[in-house]
Amino acid sequence: MLIKNKNGSVHVPLIVFMTVATVITAIFIFTISASNFEAKISDARVVQFTSNVYDFGEFYINQAGEKAFADSYFELINDKSFLENPKINSNGDLEFAKLNSNLNDEMLKKISPKFKENFNSYEFTNEFMVKIKESISTDRFRIVNENGKSQIAVTNLEFSFSSNNINVVYFPEISALLDTNKIGLDSFEEIYTAKEKCKNDEEIKECFEQELKSFNVDVGQKTDNGNRYYLVTLTSKQEFFIDGEFMSLKLSFVGV
Repeated sequence: MLIKNKNGSVHVPLIVFMTVATVITAIFIFTISASNFEAKISDARVVQFTSNVYDFGEFYINQAGEKAFADSYFELINDKSFLENPKINSNGDLEFAKLNSNLNDEMLKKISPKFKENFNSYEFTNEFMVKIKESISTDRFRIVNENGKSQIAVTNLEFSFSSNNINVVYFPEISALLDTNKIGLDSFEEIYTAKEKCKNDEEIKECFEQELKSFNVDVGQKTDNGNRYYLVTLTSKQEFFIDGEFMSLKLSFVGV
């Protein structure tokens, strides 16, 4: 039997062979492109399973991470460790000169234990979330912090899923990116940049408001030993649940 088209005829066996070859190639490409995925692919539930692992894992990692980030930011303000050699003037106002050269490390030291504590406070019943919790409880996670962003990744995970003709073994790395601006804050690096740009601006309040989108800005004039200066107070527009209550984060400083 022949099938004809405008270019002539093609034998059905050849079409069948080409179709089979295409299917085999597609399966091969899928297998190679997902090298951390060993499975007998026969059901859409495979996709659902892996999607659940990522979606649930990323959601709770993000929730625990955001709270840890806000708590750490709050502590950096209170203990002034975001500054290099912090100084207080005669009026008791903080002088903002330079950022701590080890700011990323300071933030990381605060975030890691808080993230672990926050995640361990969750109660899970499904197997893959219990395994993620076990990994975090045993410090099998890493956090990279830089310029107001923190990447949290949970590693060394292994999940299996079996049902009838499905057999899946999955080795994911589940992560979440925490961005200071998306949380509702401006990074200390952004505050420093704004301070440098605005400290000598005649319209200092408007300048800070233009540079920092996450804070309300208040500027007052004061004197120190006869020298006039501006005290800048930043109050976060968003409130955060810290120490058992919702509050805005506040930072006051003299730009020097």
